[in-house]
Amino acid sequence: MPTITGNTFSNNTAGEGGAIFIASTYIGSEPAGAAPLILSDNTFTANVATLYGGGAVKVGYSGNLRLDTPDSNTYSNNDPDDIFYEVPPSG
Repeated sequence: MPTITGNTFSNNTAGEGGAIFIASTYIGSEPAGAAPLILSDNTFTANVATLYGGGAVKVGYSGNLRLDTPDSNTYSNNDPDDIFYEVPPSG
């Protein structure tokens, strides 16, 4: 499983997912079938998504995000929000 740990993402701008945009490139894949991306102990500050949600992180329909419980990442001043799910996670 891909893992991103202990990084700082600041002042990034993109149309979708200012710092990170998670999606699977496998045609026809669904969140349950995509390998989860694990994010832990990262800092997201002042990242901007200009077209859609996810100033820090956007999880596309085919993406699969796994966070610690509670979330060990730190978020501040991301616009329009910290994490945006195209399809809300189940459970």
